[in-house]
This record gives sequence, C-alpha cells and structure tokens, in this order.
Amino acid sequence: MIALSGQGDQPTVLQMLEAGAVGYLLKGGSVDEVIAAIVRAPEGQSTLSAELTGGIIRELAGQLSLQARTRNKEQGFERRVRRALDDERALTMAF
Repeated sequence: MIALSGQGDQPTVLQMLEAGAVGYLLKGGSVDEVIAAIVRAPEGQSTLSAELTGGIIRELAGQLSLQARTRNKEQGFERRVRRALDDERALTMAF
C-alpha cells in the first residue's frame, strides 16, 4: 500500500507506515515520484516524499533510542535481581 495524502504531519505518516504502508507521498509530487513508488512497492522498498524524510528519520531514530534505553534499563534490573537471588541462595546454602 502506498499512501497519497495531503497530510504531512509526523503522527499521520507514522500511523500509516505502522498500518502497513510501504510508501507515503504528499499530493502535489511529481508523476515520476508516484511511478517510482509503485515500482518499488512490490519489492518492499519504501518511498517517502522528500519533504517528510528528515523528520520521519529523526522520529524513528528517537523511538529506537528510547527503546534501547528502556531495554538497557530492563537488562540492568534483571542483572540486579539475578545477583540478589544468587546472593540469597548462597546465604541459604551457608545455613
């Protein structure tokens, strides 16, 4: 699916991409841009209007960074819990 829309705000674009669109073009683009998107879509290659690309990449990079920080925090918490359990087991075995 390729979305052709007059809406260029990041939430709308991201919502369409999350819904399965492999392309998002703004109305008023060139016919060549639309044809290129149609040719690329069956190959699973994404196409974004040039006006959208920078903002969407920054937004996605921010989301990935947040996910990585969250994952690191979860892994740190898991390590602390495992250490605490190991320490408790060691204490239990000592008695």
